[in-house]
Amino acid sequence: MVLQFLYRCASNLALFVGINLLVLVTLRVRFFNVRTRGLCALVLPWADIAGGFATGYFLDQSRLSVKRRARLSWIFLMALNLGLWVWSGVLTKLLEGHGPGIDWTSGSIFNEIFALAIMFEFAALSTQTLIYWLISHSESDNDPAYR
Repeated sequence: MVLQFLYRCASNLALFVGINLLVLVTLRVRFFNVRTRGLCALVLPWADIAGGFATGYFLDQSRLSVKRRARLSWIFLMALNLGLWVWSGVLTKLLEGHGPGIDWTSGSIFNEIFALAIMFEFAALSTQTLIYWLISHSESDNDPAYR
């Protein structure tokens, strides 16, 4: 029962992360110029790495129970993802009449979109790390179906 619930949650989260990344790619392709997309390709993987390390570090802490770590990380990541969706909706509305060509010299509009992109990447790998951790804690090592 618990395992089925975890697999359903994991598949829904994977879909959610995939949709997040599609929104991010759409924003980058639609509004950034080639030079800024190159900067994104260089910098955004570091946000992925930071998200995986930060979530993994928290989930590996033994001061809190497994149940508490799972709940706290789940609540944090869902709040972060909800905030990112709201933020991306507001930015999309602000950029409605804006064409492609936003460069890193464009000022605050670049800073807002780039910060959103960094946070989306951070949230995506953090959520993926949480999914793997939940699945690894869902069954004992003695179960043959788990191997």
